[in-house]
Amino acid sequence: MLIDAAGVVRQAESVTPAGQRDIAALAAECERLDEEYSGPVEDFSEPPGLPEGGLLYVKSKCGFSRAALLARDNLHLSKRIAVKNVSEDAASREALVQASGSEQAPCLVIGEETIQESAGIVTRLLEATAPV
Repeated sequence: MLIDAAGVVRQAESVTPAGQRDIAALAAECERLDEEYSGPVEDFSEPPGLPEGGLLYVKSKCGFSRAALLARDNLHLSKRIAVKNVSEDAASREALVQASGSEQAPCLVIGEETIQESAGIVTRLLEATAPV
């Protein structure tokens, strides 16, 4: 489903009987809608409950890490929360152990707060970005 900036549904379709979508066609339709729109575009406001300088430690090929990364990206927190991959960087793995006492990832570190379960990380990020 594609919804334009005015909140109007511009396209709604299901997958083919084989369960597939034409991603290139969908991307082209998104680009066409973007070009067509001439109204104002709101910037995303900074989340009130999340200070800058957060770190999200992740591991490669880890579904739980992927869930935490998707939450970070979907909530537009990439400017507030940096990502360190402990599978690819030994220094990051050492920093994770110093911060949390464990090599377990994903791990969200915000100041002195550490959260090591993906569900807890997602909940924390949602709470930080929820309207007051």
